[in-house]
Amino acid sequence: MRILKYSLALVLGITIGTWSAQAMLSKQLDAASLHNGPWRTLLAAGAADSGMYQRAAIAVGGLLALSKEETLYYTAFEDSNGQQLQENCTYHVLGNDPDARWWSLTAYAADHYLPQNTDNALSVAKTTVEREDDGQFDIVVSATEMPRNWISSRAAGDYSLTLRLYNPSTKVYEAPQSVELPVIQRESCQ
Repeated sequence: MRILKYSLALVLGITIGTWSAQAMLSKQLDAASLHNGPWRTLLAAGAADSGMYQRAAIAVGGLLALSKEETLYYTAFEDSNGQQLQENCTYHVLGNDPDARWWSLTAYAADHYLPQNTDNALSVAKTTVEREDDGQFDIVVSATEMPRNWISSRAAGDYSLTLRLYNPSTKVYEAPQSVELPVIQRESCQ
């Protein structure tokens, strides 16, 4: 009986500890982030001088992040109306080239890794996106294959989109929360 009580206490302690650590890291990421529409950026990503809690949060949510001197990362967990990005919905990411030397947009599953599918369509970049005559692009994110500018959300569940800006302009560094970024519009859900 005593072993059962100790075992139950141990399991309960581990469960509460794990939950509280995850909640704290999530809160730390959100509190340290700058918001720009549905996008958020963490300027401490890849910085050696960030605190231990920020480094832990980045290690969980921003694997192998480069420093802000090289890259700014914007992540969206929701569309422009504040609804969670979901595998069973189709989205249009509309915009113009962000003010950076190069950029890419990639889908990540809830575990912060690439979705486990064989679609070979998890990212679109400045050099691969097809644009309209006016320079604007329309990237479709869905579980169903699309003919152009498609990012697959198949096997992603609730997911996020990460927009990487490599060598962004000084305007982006000076005001990352107010630069023009793509809009994420939900089209439909199945």
